[in-house]
Amino acid sequence: MYADPVYTLIRPDPNDRTKLAVTYQDYSHVLEQNKVLRDLPRKSTWARLKAQVPNNLIHQWLNEEYAKGNTKLRPFTREFRETVVAKKLADPNYKYLLV
Repeated sequence: MYADPVYTLIRPDPNDRTKLAVTYQDYSHVLEQNKVLRDLPRKSTWARLKAQVPNNLIHQWLNEEYAKGNTKLRPFTREFRETVVAKKLADPNYKYLLV
């Protein structure tokens, strides 16, 4: 397993003097690996991988929280995992991240 780089394209916003940052990460192989792992038989749930979330989605979720005003939240912390990540992984729209 390896992490794909997150590419960031910074360009000027044509409407004003700000800059726009657009990120991209190809994580199709992560989704394929999640499907393979999901189909494997489990002997126990102890020390099993629960989900693989690509960095670009972590970044998106963090931006969503910041837009809601939760600007003190930091990625990869216990608080972020227990509030944002746990809620997103419980959402059926993100079931493809579960293994």
